[in-house]
Amino acid sequence: MKYGIEKDNKITYSLPFLMIDAQANKPALPNFLVGIFSSEPEDRVSMYNIAFLATRSFILLLVVLLTFFLEQFTFKKEEKRIDKKLISMLKTPALNINATQRRAYKRNPGAILKLIQKRNKQTEADIKELKSLTTIDPVGPLAEISQVVDINPDVDLIKYIYEDGMAKALFKGRDAKLVRKLYTNLKALGVDESNIKLNPKKNEINLRFNTKDD
Repeated sequence: MKYGIEKDNKITYSLPFLMIDAQANKPALPNFLVGIFSSEPEDRVSMYNIAFLATRSFILLLVVLLTFFLEQFTFKKEEKRIDKKLISMLKTPALNINATQRRAYKRNPGAILKLIQKRNKQTEADIKELKSLTTIDPVGPLAEISQVVDINPDVDLIKYIYEDGMAKALFKGRDAKLVRKLYTNLKALGVDESNIKLNPKKNEINLRFNTKDD
């Protein structure tokens, strides 16, 4: 190859010549549309390249669809398993959920969830109340009264109620004098007049007192 340079100077410029020659005759970049090394650039996509793209696009689409359907199948299977387990749990007698409510689970699971949450709150409140009652002796106030009130067969305790720290007692007698004597003795214990009422016509005494600790 002649470059118009004398033979004696070719050795000096040999390296630049090699670089120029490499740039002038460099191989074409890989044609990824065809999948082979193209000998020369192309201005348009050939029918072969269109078929190549269509085939690979179809394969990619097929992979995506298969992945999607596989995930859907897996999710549906897992959903059925969870639903079966939940429906079985809803049949627990302690939840008190009837058959109609269980059938409504699939249509409106949120309603069942709210129902269970409501009953759970009520259960927690009942447990809390029971725990508080374990520290209260409802019979204690009655025992204290029996120690200071004289035994009298003609005056009976016919009703005793204990609720929320408040004790209520109803005494009834056959002798008006003995009933009034009991009324006087109870007042002497320091019972406030608003908490003790005497009904002389019925020979009854209504007594109430708060047993909660201050």
